[in-house]
Amino acid sequence: MTICSIGPGQIESVREMFPHSVYWQARTGLADVFGLQDDNGVLQAVMAAEVRGLATRLLWLWVAPDYRRQGLGRMMLLTLMANGHDAGTNRLELDFPVDDNLEMFSLMVGLNVPFRQIGSLYATTLGQVDLSRLEGHVRQAVGFPLGQADPLQRKEVGQVLRSQQMPAHPELVAQCYDPDLSRLFFRDGALRAMLLIEAGAHLCVSYLWCDKEWSQILPGLLVCCLRAARERYPADTELYTGTIAESASRLSDAFLPNAKKTLVFQYRIPIG
Repeated sequence: MTICSIGPGQIESVREMFPHSVYWQARTGLADVFGLQDDNGVLQAVMAAEVRGLATRLLWLWVAPDYRRQGLGRMMLLTLMANGHDAGTNRLELDFPVDDNLEMFSLMVGLNVPFRQIGSLYATTLGQVDLSRLEGHVRQAVGFPLGQADPLQRKEVGQVLRSQQMPAHPELVAQCYDPDLSRLFFRDGALRAMLLIEAGAHLCVSYLWCDKEWSQILPGLLVCCLRAARERYPADTELYTGTIAESASRLSDAFLPNAKKTLVFQYRIPIG
């Protein structure tokens, strides 16, 4: 097995191995991508990571099914930690839903890595969402599509994302988040709430944010998004929403009662 670097110009060949947002981070050069090749030059594992301050953040790690539980994930992590040390970072950070990545969970347990719960992942389909129940809690659907934002409004979106330690590169925001389904809400010239959607084979509520005084706006944004989504996608389209903020968790618990809920943990591994 040989570890190799995969540059932005080569990322298209492994696009299907990554979530949409990670793919765009890699394509725009905001994330480094590595692969693990077998003796025939076939990729059997890939990972993506970024440097954020003093932390190296693992964004994604995938191992081919036939090669799992053979130590490849551990090999990739150790390589990433060595690269992080060379880059001057002092820790490796990663977060993931446990039920969807039991191999990673087992690896973390084996390394005796401390962790904390940072949120939850909800999985359902468009058809399972009771939109009438949600609409009953909304005086009016609010917000306008991300694609209609002017340059100053887009700049404020980027500022909020950066303040929350989210990727905010303009090209990433433009290409990753659906311009018609994603919604923004401004009041008195300031961004008060936003809901960013990744749209592909499935729909993912990637980011749900509001000023603390404006949490009542979130159901209205979700109604806007789901109405538009139902015009474009069949009822069996998978819908995911990851929540870290307490207001987003309450929203998902209240209006996605049939969704499968999985805990999301964050791990921090010292690099020394």
